Amino acid sequence: MSSKLANLIRQVGVAYDRFDDVMNQDKNEYIRDSAIQRFEFTFELAWKMLKTYLEKEKGVLAYSPRDAIKGAFQVGVIEDDEKWISMIETRNMTSHVYNEATAEKVYAALKGYLQLFKKLNEYVKNVPILNNEERRAKKKA
Repeated sequence: MSSKLANLIRQVGVAYDRFDDVMNQDKNEYIRDSAIQRFEFTFELAWKMLKTYLEKEKGVLAYSPRDAIKGAFQVGVIEDDEKWISMIETRNMTSHVYNEATAEKVYAALKGYLQLFKKLNEYVKNVPILNNEERRAKKKA
């Protein structure tokens, strides 16, 4: 596995942990806005990690988040491609969170997305080819 992929896997794990943390806080406008920002970070890192995994490990090219999600579904990395596709639409809405109604709509969807990220995070931690690279990286450190 490439070091780029190993690095993205670690970054997705950190982003997921921070997203999870903010989603477990009592909601106010600052927590809501922070949760939306954490969602954006986690989503961007996750789709780029999926893209890199598909290209480096499966020989599948992905040019967009939609390609990466469909490819990850086809090779069994993720289970529910329709929810992941809806996540793309929500991510696209985040550029309009200056609108209170949109921000509330985005925030309402985040708990469900958190579970998808959790499953992805667990998957990459349990795939032998992926966690072997992590072990090697820890030995070098």
